[in-house]
Amino acid sequence: MTLPPWFVEMATKVIYPIGIAALTIVCHWAVRWQWSRFRAKNSAYRSLVVLNNRDKDDKINDLLYEMMTAMAADRAMLLKFHNGDRYMDGNPRLRLSCTHERMRSWCQPVLGDWLDTPVSRILPGFLDQVIEQGHASYVVCDMQPSHAHGVLLNQGVNYIMVSIVRNNEQVIIGLLFLGYSQTVQPCQGADQKFRDFTERLNALL
Repeated sequence: MTLPPWFVEMATKVIYPIGIAALTIVCHWAVRWQWSRFRAKNSAYRSLVVLNNRDKDDKINDLLYEMMTAMAADRAMLLKFHNGDRYMDGNPRLRLSCTHERMRSWCQPVLGDWLDTPVSRILPGFLDQVIEQGHASYVVCDMQPSHAHGVLLNQGVNYIMVSIVRNNEQVIIGLLFLGYSQTVQPCQGADQKFRDFTERLNALL
């Protein structure tokens, strides 16, 4: 059966463009619907990540405060290594930043003094001993001059305890710091308590 010429002409000039337009509209709204679903899921995921991170941060801050109080210290900090790039000579370009800090009311915050600090500015022997032994203690006035030494002296810190912080994969990711300003050194049995708190912190990370 042959279609009349007038019908073919009408289909070509009217029906076909209308069909194409309708298909375009349907595709447009289908894409927008899928995109809105994706954005909603992605937004929910980002919100979940933020909430999880805030929950972890709260737990870390609570643990630092508990440690500071239990060990009669004046300051507790978590410092993390970051970057991981290299200088032109091939040496690691690692930096250290304070991410969490709790202190007594009479202490001044030092978080700003420990932001993007090149590891090379910290006394090499200081880090080597901490990494080798897992933890170490120092009388600040006996330390060799360095960035860490200067910051601690300016904040009136007399004695510090430092330990290595690891994540669940046992990779070294930072340092746990405990400072004493009012006393020369902590009470008896502090080393074991400090190791116990370090293990609890590692479990959170």
